[in-house]
Amino acid sequence: MEHLEQVLANQGRMLEQQQAQLLLLEELLLQQLTKQDLMESLRPVAAAMLRQDSLHSQQKAEITELLLEVLNSLQPSAEDQIFQRIGLPAP
Repeated sequence: MEHLEQVLANQGRMLEQQQAQLLLLEELLLQQLTKQDLMESLRPVAAAMLRQDSLHSQQKAEITELLLEVLNSLQPSAEDQIFQRIGLPAP
């Protein structure tokens, strides 16, 4: 009889340990699912930021090109500059 009580006590302790492990695994799974949900919710934000960065780079390139066009239109041509330097009128 005493042996049976020990077996039952051991099984009770094992059941408690397994329940504790199960609770820990459930908590870890919940944390993992929460992280996964957060990562999935951030994907559209990351995509929008990449698009915005791309648009910003494109806009910056366009502005640079326009500024160069304006700058080039304000400067005399190389031919005119040469004639000015040697003191002759531009053709």
